[in-house]
Amino acid sequence: MQYSGKENEKLEETVDRNIQALVDLIRRKYLSTDKENKPLDFGRKAQYFTLDVISDVAYREPFGFMETDSDLYDYTKIVESVFVAAAMVTIFPWINWLLNLSIMKAILPSDEDTLGIGRIQGYAIFLPGKLALLTDSQHHKKSRGSAIRSQQES
Repeated sequence: MQYSGKENEKLEETVDRNIQALVDLIRRKYLSTDKENKPLDFGRKAQYFTLDVISDVAYREPFGFMETDSDLYDYTKIVESVFVAAAMVTIFPWINWLLNLSIMKAILPSDEDTLGIGRIQGYAIFLPGKLALLTDSQHHKKSRGSAIRSQQES
């Protein structure tokens, strides 16, 4: 999938704002001194940054991973725990067919979940409705539409 961001006039501004949030987080919590060493797991912060940028570009509101410096809703913990299973779906495509059976829906993530992937899916339903109240929401609807079209063309 390719997303060029051409339809999002505030893309650079949004990314810049999130870069500044990352820098602020590092300055606020992880600057070491001569007396105190404060280790930084940059891999985890990079995940938080990525998730906040994606949500901020799509919905004009970051999820808040960097603001809280935490794994909100245990999202990354759950994604990491199901990674092997997700890889199996790519190796054995018939597993995807099995997961799409209606009987399996009860065990799969739902937008009504309070943790993990389902919680993030809930944002995809809640935030667009919230954005419809904003004056420049047409611009962001175009951005989401562009991302969806790019995915469909792939």
